[in-house]
Amino acid sequence: MLQFKLPGSSKHAMERFLLRFPRFPRVSATLNHRNLTQRRLAHYGSTGNRDDAPGFMKIAILGIVGTVIFVQAVKSLDKNQPKNWYSEEEFENVVQGLRRRVSIFKQGDLDLTLIAPGVSQGVARPAAVTQVFDATEIVDFFRKEPDGRYVALLEELSTKEGETRYIRCLPKGMLVMLIGTFLKSNCCQGDSVVIMNCPFDVQDAIKFENEVSVVTKFVCNSSEKDAEIAKYYDTVGKTELV
Repeated sequence: MLQFKLPGSSKHAMERFLLRFPRFPRVSATLNHRNLTQRRLAHYGSTGNRDDAPGFMKIAILGIVGTVIFVQAVKSLDKNQPKNWYSEEEFENVVQGLRRRVSIFKQGDLDLTLIAPGVSQGVARPAAVTQVFDATEIVDFFRKEPDGRYVALLEELSTKEGETRYIRCLPKGMLVMLIGTFLKSNCCQGDSVVIMNCPFDVQDAIKFENEVSVVTKFVCNSSEKDAEIAKYYDTVGKTELV
């Protein structure tokens, strides 16, 4: 701030000072103008701070939105990971689904005998049997089924391999699947069932017991006692030679 030392303090001294310095009022006006300018700047500065408040609010909102997007992205990644835990209800549903896939018939529902290819039906048929099915006839049933889902494939194989042989050329596991579907529709608990010409190999034998039913007995010719499938059933005491 500008300071002026006035010579003396009497009225005459003031008059002499003003006569010597005629521009003094202008200096005072300049000082007043500066003070007014500073007050205006302070006023607009404080107003500017209030105007900037929405800017901070926007930053806060953007931060919240960014956090939400990040959390959702993490959840999305978690959904793509293999699930290795289940709630009690989910676990029970999974177990029930596995049980349905294990076998169509529970152990003891059917008295089931499988007859190897080449064995005479008259020799192998038990006296108290309820139903006898031939695996070849079961596959033919699905091949001739109107609007059946397997007709096209079975017809193609039959044409290519011949009607008497195409059953051995089915895709792996298909024979057991067709037999299981057929038995589900034609057999019920307590039935005694014989299936001729089945199975052809150990893979089908294992799949049959896992997905269709436990086998009571497997019958084959004595000449086939050393065959792999005969040995497989013999390990559980189910092989019968004729």
